[in-house]
Amino acid sequence: MTSHQHEPSDLLRRFRRGESETCQQVERWALEVVRSRRYGVLASDHDDLVQETLRQTWEQVSDPDFTLSHSLRALVHRIAMARCVDWLRRRRVQVEVQDDLLREVPDPTARLELEQQVERLQGALGSLKPLCRDLIRWHFHERRTYGDIARDTGRNESTLRVHMFNCLKALRSLMGTGDATA
Repeated sequence: MTSHQHEPSDLLRRFRRGESETCQQVERWALEVVRSRRYGVLASDHDDLVQETLRQTWEQVSDPDFTLSHSLRALVHRIAMARCVDWLRRRRVQVEVQDDLLREVPDPTARLELEQQVERLQGALGSLKPLCRDLIRWHFHERRTYGDIARDTGRNESTLRVHMFNCLKALRSLMGTGDATA
């Protein structure tokens, strides 16, 4: 069983104990962000940013009052993204602006609409049953397969697929009319 198949609290406990497999998994998660083309981090700086991400992750989870709000992977990604943004701020890179880059940045009106849509989505997700919220988080945010989720929850994989179908149907309804429950 690989480390991403464990419960979040189990992964956190294993990371705190310094178990090699879990620490390597956390390092891979940090590398996912650091190597992303989105930040353009030079290969020569990857190791430093990963190391800083691991250090800050360790500091946070070592705090006796620390509680994991989402998943260890989400925490590592958030910290790695912050380190990449800091890296970008420290650099004064001068390159030509690519035309396709401008298309990726929405105008202020589009950005506001997107922010409002995200707020509506968060409200709709909050209205779903806990199983629906968990399924959506595990499958879409943590990118876990239905097989992994089935093994961890003791549920049938096909049953989880049906649940997800119904959860997404309810979410679409909540996003459109605001009057469905799942």
